[in-house]
Amino acid sequence: MTRAFNLLDHKNGWPTLAFVGLVAFSASLVVLTGLDGLTAALLGAPAIVINVILSAAVAHIAISIIGVLLRKRLRKENAQMRTAIDSMAQGLCMFNAAERLVVCNSHIMRCTALRRTT
Repeated sequence: MTRAFNLLDHKNGWPTLAFVGLVAFSASLVVLTGLDGLTAALLGAPAIVINVILSAAVAHIAISIIGVLLRKRLRKENAQMRTAIDSMAQGLCMFNAAERLVVCNSHIMRCTALRRTT
């Protein structure tokens, strides 16, 4: 089964963040460069310095918004996975290479008196 490319896929999230930041920075720098006289007159500093600072702020806001969306999607996927694992009729447990318990469902927790840590 193939999975369609999704810009908000948490595994590919960093390229999306970088792309959004670059686009937001570039677009806002172009817009602000067109307003050189206004920004320089209002703030009394060289226009390019003001434009770069404001563009960086716009890019930061855009990256923050996309980051929030990525975290929200990841939380939703984690909740779905927990629900699927806990609704299995059999006990399920997975161990890592160091033989430490990584994942288990509620049936195993009841049988072994384990407590949920996260």
